[in-house]
Amino acid sequence: MKSLKTENPKSKIRFLLFAALLTVLSSQSALAEEEVLTVRSLRITGNEKISDRKLRRLMVTRGPAWYAWLPFVPPRPFDPDRFANDVRRIETHYKDNGYFNAVVTSGTVGRGSRVDLVVRVEEGNLTRLQDLRIEGLDSLAGVSPSKVLRNLSLRTGRPFRRLAVEPDKLLILAHLLDRGYPYATVSVSARVQPDEGQGWVTFRVTPGPRATFGEVRVEGNARVSARTVLRGLDFRPGEVYREGRRLSTQRLLYRTGVFRAVTVRPNLSDSARTSVPVAVSVQERPFNLIRIGGGYDTEEELRGSAMWGRRNFLGGARNLTVAGKASRILMEGRVDLRQPFVIDSRTDLGLGAFIRRLREPGIRGTQVGGTLGLSREFAEQVVGALQYEQKLIRAGQDTLLFDIRASFLRDRRDDLFDPQAGAFFLTSAEQVFVQRAKNFFRVTADGRWYRQLTRRMTFAVRVFGGGIRGESIPTPEKFFAGGASSVRGWGLQELGPGHVEGRKFRPSGGKYKAEGSAELRWRLPKRMGAAAFVDFGNVGNGLSIYDFGDFVYTVGGGLRYISPIGPIRIDVGYKAKDPFHSEEAFGLRRYNIHFSLGQAF
Repeated sequence: MKSLKTENPKSKIRFLLFAALLTVLSSQSALAEEEVLTVRSLRITGNEKISDRKLRRLMVTRGPAWYAWLPFVPPRPFDPDRFANDVRRIETHYKDNGYFNAVVTSGTVGRGSRVDLVVRVEEGNLTRLQDLRIEGLDSLAGVSPSKVLRNLSLRTGRPFRRLAVEPDKLLILAHLLDRGYPYATVSVSARVQPDEGQGWVTFRVTPGPRATFGEVRVEGNARVSARTVLRGLDFRPGEVYREGRRLSTQRLLYRTGVFRAVTVRPNLSDSARTSVPVAVSVQERPFNLIRIGGGYDTEEELRGSAMWGRRNFLGGARNLTVAGKASRILMEGRVDLRQPFVIDSRTDLGLGAFIRRLREPGIRGTQVGGTLGLSREFAEQVVGALQYEQKLIRAGQDTLLFDIRASFLRDRRDDLFDPQAGAFFLTSAEQVFVQRAKNFFRVTADGRWYRQLTRRMTFAVRVFGGGIRGESIPTPEKFFAGGASSVRGWGLQELGPGHVEGRKFRPSGGKYKAEGSAELRWRLPKRMGAAAFVDFGNVGNGLSIYDFGDFVYTVGGGLRYISPIGPIRIDVGYKAKDPFHSEEAFGLRRYNIHFSLGQAF
């Protein structure tokens, strides 16, 4: 019987390699046929009133980067549809800013797979506002037409920016809503003659009847009494209706922490009614709260914390918290009770008791004490406080202190943990009475400013100053500097007066302190970030520490990882100027590395 011939394995391998080679060659041929166009250059011509920089920011299409000469940087692709949209966007921008006759065209010149792009601008005449009127405001109670006009973006004689018309209309409406006219409506008519460069705008107001807050009904509350909710109102029935008071009531009730959601709804269904009924709808949170946390940084090293809280403790929307934390340098336990709506809806009362054991380089010992204070919200994110604190310091010898402190806080940051814009200002003044010793007076001021330069870049600045007037100041009450959130070329509390004990530097603190920082922050891909900073400052016992010539300076940089709980950062600070000669005098390092959670400020 004749046997069948088996397939040669080597022939099969040669066939597969040949097929793979054909596939690669065919794909390369297809790519060559579908060649991608890239941008060689991008120019904007004819623009005089609006800069190249502003116009390029409006475009999705980008010219070559300044570092495009590097061999590993790919050329930027060209998309004709996107470029056409860019041209239309530029023309719209001109018209929005008063150049109603502006014409924007484009041109492309191809050189193989690379194209040169040009955007041609004919700006035309600038249209200015000849007349701006608001009709219907005269003789309205509580409304000043001149004040309304001063607050508008549009101005007679200035360029007619049509994008400002709608915001100004809403501003007029908001002014009326906050002065007792909840049924007001505003219409607008605009006319332009681009060839003559003239424009006219008229706002027409229909105010409706002036109204007051009417009956208030509470909805959705189960365990929080309606009486408690009513105490949180920032208005009273019978008062002139003000939209700002309605919104602040929502904020004040939500700030108690007892409610998950708060809505204050006026009933405006009947435009003839002069007493507006209001419904306050709330959703309560779970009243028990437990939090456990932990972490690591280069100052505290391993740390842990635990907190138990009870919302609406014994009624009245008051909050009770019992908390403790422990690390290498601090062990603390405290109990706090906060009672909102004490005098009115904007004033809170706070009570607290604490015990803490400090093992910081310059502050060691045990402190036991209590606090009693009032805080009042004067406006959104603007708070004033008056606090009395009594504490016993046990460090070598017992010292009993009685502290009366007044403080003012204005916090307009857009984010508490990673601010990109806004400002923060905190100042305090306190009189401290010391049992069987001389009393002293202390003032501090802390200012921080944040400005977003680009979508991925933020510039941040911080300045702090403080001083103590008095003699024989207990060491824990003095100022210290240096560390992850201070002058970063120095370790924790290493900047300022001190002495060497054994082989370690022991800071003694000072009566005066000045420090500041300037930091440039970048957002990088993959939730990463980077920063470059300059820190400066000084601590001492005389006013000479405020002399710029005596400041120490630190330069450095760091990396950040933008985690869900805030930035995780590592910074390296280098002593650029050290008039104390810390290396030779105290054995301190020329640089310091800091690992921590959150931005430095």
